[in-house]
Amino acid sequence: MMTNVADGWNSLSWLLAKKHEELQFQVLSSEEGASYPINRIEIWRKGCTVRTILAMKDSDRWLFSQEGVVESFEQPSLYKKRRIRDRLTREIIIQYLRSVGWDIERDDFWKSLGRVTYYDELAKSDAPPKTTAAFS
Repeated sequence: MMTNVADGWNSLSWLLAKKHEELQFQVLSSEEGASYPINRIEIWRKGCTVRTILAMKDSDRWLFSQEGVVESFEQPSLYKKRRIRDRLTREIIIQYLRSVGWDIERDDFWKSLGRVTYYDELAKSDAPPKTTAAFS
C-alpha cells in the first residue's frame, strides 16, 4: 500500500498488515527540500509492529530513534553516524527495501498481477474526506 499522507492512512496500513500477516513496511520519506524532513520505517510481521526506525528534523534539531530488534537486512553501524540526518536517508530505505526483494526503483515493482484497490482523497475540509476506490 502506498499513500502520500500519514494521518488516518496509518490505521488502514495497520489493518492491512493485520489481515495479511506477511512482512510489511510502512515508509515515510519527505521530498527533497522539505522544511521538516522525516525518514521513517515501521516493520510489521504477522500484523504486529516489530521494528521502527526514525530520523527527522523537529523544529531546529534532528532526532533519531529506533525500537525493536534489529532486522537482518539493516546496517546498524549507520545509526552511529555523527550527523543524525545521515543515519536513515531515503537511499538507505531504498537499499533496505531492495534487500528484502522490493526494488521500488523498478517500474515493474509498481505493477500488480492481481486485484488492486486505489484510494484517492478528493477534498480537504472540516467534513470527512471524500475518497474513491477503483478496482482493477
